[in-house]
Amino acid sequence: MRRLVKRAIQIIFLVPAIILVLLSAVARPIVGRRQAFAGPAQFVALFPGLVGVYLRWAYYFITLKKCSWDVTIEFGSFFSCPDAEVGWFVYIGSYSILGSVRLGNHVRIASGVSIPSGRYQHAVPRERTEVTIHNGIDTGRFETIQIGCETWIGERAVIMADVGARCIVGAGAVVCQPIPDGTVAVGVPAKAVRSLDSDTEKKG
Repeated sequence: MRRLVKRAIQIIFLVPAIILVLLSAVARPIVGRRQAFAGPAQFVALFPGLVGVYLRWAYYFITLKKCSWDVTIEFGSFFSCPDAEVGWFVYIGSYSILGSVRLGNHVRIASGVSIPSGRYQHAVPRERTEVTIHNGIDTGRFETIQIGCETWIGERAVIMADVGARCIVGAGAVVCQPIPDGTVAVGVPAKAVRSLDSDTEKKG
């Protein structure tokens, strides 16, 4: 019964989300795909409480490459790229910013986490005269960051490389190189300090 009520509320919130999507479609030929997507994304990030949680879900359910039904995105958090994919039972804490990312099922992201679209999202000019920003859009190279299933990302971590499944990334860590499955990684830059998979094998 509780799930049915939740689904009914979600369907209701699809209505205002569709209006935002239509406004975005009008702006797209003028400002481009990414900017047209980002405007409403930043707007829905500002709604507090359950209204905000449902409205953010509805907007991303329609606009992202993939967004499952059971996703919670808290106040102040938003996706900056429509190519993102979000699995089942994903939780994203407040004030997190995510670019092109693929989140597996049961991923939990704490507050203030940044996941840009790879390490080369912002281009570095070879010469002072070279322009790397065109019409307000950075012309760097965008990559998709993958976060494996059941991984926890600590508060204010920065993720610029893939993180495997069943990992724990410590608070404030900066991930510059891929993290393998079942690993605890901490520090700047983040380094593996423990294997959760080996701990499981020992207990077995």
